[in-house]
Formats: sequence, structure tokens, C-alpha cells
Amino acid sequence: MKRMIVTAMLAAALLAASSCGPDPDAAPDLTGEWNGWIEVQGMRLEISVRFAASGDSLTAVMDIPAQGAFDLALEDVVAGVDSIRFSLPSNLGTADFRGTLSDSSTISGSFTQSGLVGSFHLARPGGAEGP
Repeated sequence: MKRMIVTAMLAAALLAASSCGPDPDAAPDLTGEWNGWIEVQGMRLEISVRFAASGDSLTAVMDIPAQGAFDLALEDVVAGVDSIRFSLPSNLGTADFRGTLSDSSTISGSFTQSGLVGSFHLARPGGAEGP
């Protein structure tokens, strides 16, 4: 009887511990500053993106210093388990970004705007520098 009680208590403790861990299907915490670039037609343009939590969703703004553009509001910011997408409205046409989170500190993916296709890379400060 004593052995059965100990076994039941051990099973309950293991179940409780396993339910307290991080959700493997949850989107990672992307909040904070990310620095990197957009590369299109052989030209690289430095960018900075700041993600912020807003309830259960994300908001973001982008800086493009070379263009004197700061705090540009991004739209449709959606993060998955290992992916992120967002859009930047522009008078040149909406710029769409689709990226993959390769680890907790780098995002790389595709950039499209008005028929132009390129790539982008973002890293947390102190994270991977990328290609």
C-alpha cells in the first residue's frame, strides 16, 4: 500500500512538472530590438526593427536610417513557432517580409516590394551577424 501511494505521488509530481514547462508550440519572444538589412538587386540597406507585445499580438516599427525613415509602423505582424511575417506600407507599394527564426537571435527570409524580390536578415544586438 505504501509503495502504491509513493508511486502515485511520483506520477503526480512528474505530470505537474511536465505541464509547467514552456509550450513547444508557442511563438518565441521576439520583443525588443533587431538589427540587420534588406538586400535587393545587389544593394544592401541597413534596417532596425523593434517588436513589442500588445496583448496576445505583436506590434513593430522599422527604422531605415539611410532613407531618414524612423518609427515606420509595420502591419500584419504575425509570429509562429519558427516564423515571422510583417508588412511595411509605402508609396512605392507594400513591402512584405516573410522570415524564419533560425535560433533565438536570428531571422532570415524574403522581402518583396512592387515586383522586386530580395532577402532580409535580422539579429538581436549581440546575436549572430549573418551572411
